[in-house]
Amino acid sequence: MLVRRILPIIITFLLSQGCNNCIAQGIDQYNLTISNNLPSNFVYNITPDHLGYLWIGTNNGITKYNGYTVKEFDLSKGFITKDIWNFFEDKKGRMWLFNISDQLGYIYKDKYHRVYHDTSIHSFYPRTIRNYKDGIGMISSDRAKPIFAIEKDDTVHSFILQQFMFFLDDK
Repeated sequence: MLVRRILPIIITFLLSQGCNNCIAQGIDQYNLTISNNLPSNFVYNITPDHLGYLWIGTNNGITKYNGYTVKEFDLSKGFITKDIWNFFEDKKGRMWLFNISDQLGYIYKDKYHRVYHDTSIHSFYPRTIRNYKDGIGMISSDRAKPIFAIEKDDTVHSFILQQFMFFLDDK
């Protein structure tokens, strides 16, 4: 009779001791803000690269976060504007930076590289960016005059799509 009373207590005690390790652990949470070196609390875009770094585009530059520290890229690195709206990593590992300006460039091995862009078309802001052969292909967001651009060997060649399509129709 005593065993019937004590056995449930012993089983409950043993199960509760064994389950102490089963309790879910809390999720570690870390907020990036201007107080810990994010250039701005206004974030446009966040994306990981192929190495696992987290790239964060803000209205005051772009940062690369490794899980512990923030590396900032801004006007002091040669950007024409600090307002980085979008970015894209190509298959060569270059992080292309996009904003509304007539300058295109990328970060490769933590160094900013400005590419040559034909200046006949100003304020090119790509909306669609894809890997294209040995470079990248881009289409702008301007509906009145959509632009197609191809980058190869750090040179960007741009075409107004309506003119380009007309040219293709002639052949």
